[in-house]
Amino acid sequence: MFAITPDSVFKVNTYAYTAVATSSTACGLGIACDVWFLLRYYWVDLETFIVSTLRTPLTTHMLMTLFNCSL
Repeated sequence: MFAITPDSVFKVNTYAYTAVATSSTACGLGIACDVWFLLRYYWVDLETFIVSTLRTPLTTHMLMTLFNCSL
């Protein structure tokens, strides 16, 4: 099996040590980010993330005012 010990079946060199350490660190950071996002957004209401594609007169007026346009 693969192990980082002197008596392991597969011998690894210093480049392999670095690659294993880097990939382990990246994996740990990815799991930490997943946990943070799950804890942060687990209790948020679903309607928060739904984007409405229907234009209402208020949003049209706001966009026209923002871009200084007239009808």
